[in-house]
This record gives sequence, C-alpha cells and structure tokens, in this order.
Amino acid sequence: MKLRKAPALEGFQWAKSGALILHRQPLAHVALLLAMSMTLGLLASLPWIGPVAALVLLPSVSAGWVFSSATVLAGVRTTPGRLIAPLASPRRNALLQLGVLHMLACVTVLWVADLLDPSFRAALGPALGSQDGVTEEATMQALDQVRSGMLMRGIMLLPVALVFWHAPVILHRIGGGVARALFASALATWRNLPAFGVYGLSWLVADVILSSVVGLIAAAIGQPQIVLLLVLPAAVMFASAFYASLHASVHACIEFDEVARAQQDAAAPDEPAP
Repeated sequence: MKLRKAPALEGFQWAKSGALILHRQPLAHVALLLAMSMTLGLLASLPWIGPVAALVLLPSVSAGWVFSSATVLAGVRTTPGRLIAPLASPRRNALLQLGVLHMLACVTVLWVADLLDPSFRAALGPALGSQDGVTEEATMQALDQVRSGMLMRGIMLLPVALVFWHAPVILHRIGGGVARALFASALATWRNLPAFGVYGLSWLVADVILSSVVGLIAAAIGQPQIVLLLVLPAAVMFASAFYASLHASVHACIEFDEVARAQQDAAAPDEPAP
C-alpha cells in the first residue's frame, strides 16, 4: 500500500466518476441505495441500540460501496449483497472494531454539539409539528434552529468522516490493525485535503443545480404530487452517484497492490453485465 497525493482538481474527477459508474448500472445502484437506506433506517428506528448499531455498521457499508464499484468497473453486475461482503470476509472483526470506534467518535461529537447548542433538541418537537398549540411563527423559528443545528453538527462530524474515510477499505483490502488503518486513512486524507475540498464543492454545485432544475419544473407544473415523483428519483440517483464515487476518492489517495486481480476476484461469481 502506497499513499498518493492527487492534484486538487482531481477531486472533480472523483465526483464525475460516481455519475459514470451510476450510468453503467443505474437500476442496480438504485437497488443498492434502497437496500442500504431501508436496512439502516429500520435499524436506526429501534430504541437505543438501533442508532448505535447503524453507526457501527456504516464504515463496513462504505467499504461495500467501494467493493461494489470495483465490480462495476470490472464489467460485472453488482447486487445489494456487495454492501455486506466486507462483513462476510475474514476481516469482519477488525471492521466491527473500527465501527465501534466510529460510533464512539460520532456520539462524542454529537454530545459536545448538544452542550454547545442545547436549543436544538428542544426545537425538534415544534419543528416536526409533534407539539400541540404551537403557532406558525414559533414553528418557523424552530425550523430555523433545527437547520442551523443540523448544519453545525454536520460540520463537526466532517473531521470524523475524513479520518475514517479510507480505513474500512484498507482493512477490507489488506487487513492489519485498526489503529494502523486509521492512521493511514487520516494521513491520506490530510495529504489530499485540496482534492477533497474540490470533491465536496463539486457535489455541492451539483446539488444546487439539481435543486434548481427540480424547482423550475415544480414551478412550471404546479402539481405537488407530480413534483414529488420527480424529487424522489432525483434524490436517489444523486445519492447513488455519491456513494459510487467513493471508489475513486479512495483509490486516488491510496495505491493498493494487485488492484486489478482483486477486482477480477470480486467479479468472478457473477455474470457479466450486458
């Protein structure tokens, strides 16, 4: 394994690769995203243990997305089973240990965020309309508090995501200790921060453009039911492209040994895609 330093503008190519991989097998990627969303969503809905378990599994699922994209690039049809393939590998224990650390890091950050912004949770009830006797003005104020609180928590969780970005794939591909994988992941991210900045900016611009197009269509149609039919597929395709782009963001920063052979091994059990 060797660390690479990608040019800053290569971050745009990472984002673009997600759209290209999605274009190869759009229906398969939609199935992957829906399977992930439903599974993690149902798990997170369980009291107490559910959100914890979802945070533990998330790194392994991200490695599954990278694994899935590798099979697509090898010309093989992907399936939802690819997302849990890392947990079926001999590196399962190490990935779960990494997931526990990921969960603890996220919980700690959210705990600090609650200390800094105690009004966030109090505003959730009025914002979601789950409290009676709340005026429209109070609801709008609660929505503003929730938006700002979510933005703050997203910014605070970003360093956690960047530190853990490559670690699940490192463990899945070459094994080793969790601490070593985290150190290599953090170093790879640090060396490529400009590219990650362009990568994030590319997705932000794409989101703004997509939202603007959907908004224009909504204004022209004027039918909320039809607009919803446009928004949901657009959101699913957008998210699928993002997760598909994880492969490029990892492999541009880290050069794994025998990448081609690993892709062929991953693709072997399935039939070639048309």
